[in-house]
Amino acid sequence: MKFISGLLIGLQLLSLNGCSSLLYYPDSRTYLDPGRIGLEAENVWIRNPESALIHAWHFPAQKEGKLLKPKAMIVFFHGNAQNITSHYLMLAWLLEYGYSYTIFDYRGYGWSRGKPSPKSTLEDGHTVLKYVHEKYPELPLVIFGQSLGGAVALRTVIDLKKEIPIRLVVADSTFESYQNAAQDVLARVWLLWPFQLLTHVLLSDEYAPEGRMGEISPTPLVIMHGDRDGTIDIERGKELYRNAKEPKEFWLTSGGGHTDAFASPQSPARTKLLRKLAETCP
Repeated sequence: MKFISGLLIGLQLLSLNGCSSLLYYPDSRTYLDPGRIGLEAENVWIRNPESALIHAWHFPAQKEGKLLKPKAMIVFFHGNAQNITSHYLMLAWLLEYGYSYTIFDYRGYGWSRGKPSPKSTLEDGHTVLKYVHEKYPELPLVIFGQSLGGAVALRTVIDLKKEIPIRLVVADSTFESYQNAAQDVLARVWLLWPFQLLTHVLLSDEYAPEGRMGEISPTPLVIMHGDRDGTIDIERGKELYRNAKEPKEFWLTSGGGHTDAFASPQSPARTKLLRKLAETCP
């Protein structure tokens, strides 16, 4: 009886939320202020299509408190949990090498108002990329997306690549289909396992990069994934790579978990990214 009750509750939750609760875990907590670790960041507010404000941080290239001449501008699409006050640390190490970046919160994350969905996160991606391109037209543009943010980033590039020149796209620990990603989440929870196929009914891939990866070419593409990723299975990353066209690279992090390729200052992934940035943004 308890098992049946649990199944009914799970079904009700999935129906009410359209599976969105499986994808988005936003909060408004401040995890670490950049100033506390000596980094300069500019608060940026960008108006989205619904006239709500998207909050972003712009990090200028800097080293030991001094600003550097930027070599390129990176637009950072973060993952599905927390907010920019935790995720910005992922690329902070690039600042001293002369690379600036802008990271933003989707609707419902941090100080950005609204509710996240595949449609709204994509709209926010469009809005931010257009803003950054207009604000820094002289700088080469690089797109970096992690986890769920990778899917948003890839689709944003597909939609805007003819309008905005992009030098490099990097997708770390991500996937091609929201339906498949949600199905993977359900498969890991025994109580929700029977509902896996519902993701294909309750969740749409209309705003995903599903089936359109080949359109990113000829922009250089890097797909990164750890072979011990317990959140997004490495097969999802391999699927992305197979469906993309050249020029493309697959960077495997041996023993790597979810989005931790850059965690160590000595990580091979840091060296590879610096080389790739120098190659595409000379």
